[in-house]
Amino acid sequence: MLVRRPTGLVVAVAFVLSAVVWPASLASPTGTAAAGLNPKVVVIAGPVGSSNTHYRADADAIAATARKYTSNVVLLKTPRATWSRVKPALQGASIVVYLGHGNGWPSIYAPYQPYTKDGLGLDPETGADGSAHVYYGEYYIARDIKLAPNAIVLLHHLCYASGNTSDGLPVGTLSDSKQRVDNYGAGFFAAGARAVIADVSHPHTAYITALFTTRQSIDRLFHVYPTYHGHDIPFMSVRTPGFRAILDPTTSHGPWYRSIIGDPTLTTTQVTRTAYPRSDANPAGIVVPGAAEVGAPEGALVFGTADLAGDPTASLATGTRLRLTAEAPLLADGRRVFAAAGLDGSALGFVAATGLLPRDSTPPRIWTLDKPYSTASVDGTYPFALRYRASETVTATMTIRNAAGEVVRTLASPPATAGATDPPSRPARPRSTTPTREATPR
Repeated sequence: MLVRRPTGLVVAVAFVLSAVVWPASLASPTGTAAAGLNPKVVVIAGPVGSSNTHYRADADAIAATARKYTSNVVLLKTPRATWSRVKPALQGASIVVYLGHGNGWPSIYAPYQPYTKDGLGLDPETGADGSAHVYYGEYYIARDIKLAPNAIVLLHHLCYASGNTSDGLPVGTLSDSKQRVDNYGAGFFAAGARAVIADVSHPHTAYITALFTTRQSIDRLFHVYPTYHGHDIPFMSVRTPGFRAILDPTTSHGPWYRSIIGDPTLTTTQVTRTAYPRSDANPAGIVVPGAAEVGAPEGALVFGTADLAGDPTASLATGTRLRLTAEAPLLADGRRVFAAAGLDGSALGFVAATGLLPRDSTPPRIWTLDKPYSTASVDGTYPFALRYRASETVTATMTIRNAAGEVVRTLASPPATAGATDPPSRPARPRSTTPTREATPR
């Protein structure tokens, strides 16, 4: 969600999720640390012609390393790395590894558009031969992919993703390299990722080992990794306000084969060892206080007293949703009795448990909330983004207050599990591109 604010410190953001009020500071909420998790790792080796053997071997090694720590590993290699297979595989992934062609911006292949740039180079649906490739750009990543909360994306051997270009082409200015890193991360961030590392050099497998076995920030992992050169060029993201990027060229002036962009506070524990359960499942039994639905074909009767004596005061039809606010003492025949209210909070009376079905009783939670950041624009305002990931589909209202406690802005987002700006709605077919100067990626 992109907003603009006047000069002034924003110090508080409050969420309203459906009927649940979630007060939130600018610090990111966290999930629940848990053992025995099985995070999803997806490894993709796209078509690269004469380098296929190399890339497939790298993908095999990365997948084998991941299987030491989780059984939820999906490996897709050319000629089977098609969008129809990659798209469902990526859903809910905590770690995404892609090796293949990169098509970024800025480049000589104008104009910029989001349909083929800054995404994945995959096999065509028909006629895949390990060389032909179809680019699915950031538009499709943002529109069709929902990664796990706090996911990380690792890009290996790509042109453009780390700030470089294709072999033989001029790199351009430092600003060009920064833009390439910023642009390549944007689609993945819209899909739910919180860090993107692009690294041409080996070892690739050590990233996987570190993500599962160490407790450190992703920023520190980047800086202690064997391929670190020590030539940091940091800058703040323009495409994804609040995220920071670092170029780490081989020398202080290039070449540009290594970079990171994302939330500098993200940790390895958050990526692989933190549970983010959905909150919209029906419980096994009735929860008090909680929600229920009349399931009996004959409906349910409402009484004025907890002993269910006398005539009923109302009858609830099958399918009626209600809130159970308290549990009364058991009846002599062992039946449970609940004080019930309508979904609007109005008291109804007392109902027996017989014929009631348990329904979702867990309030939604904000699992991740990015810290907003912006730089001053030429018109004196501050564009910045507020991005969140909820535990279920919610309609959210965010109220932003300044240091004096005054409401600066109230924003509403449509039902979504991630509060991110929607990609363009105009459909477009992915274009198969094999430019004459497209070099074999490293």
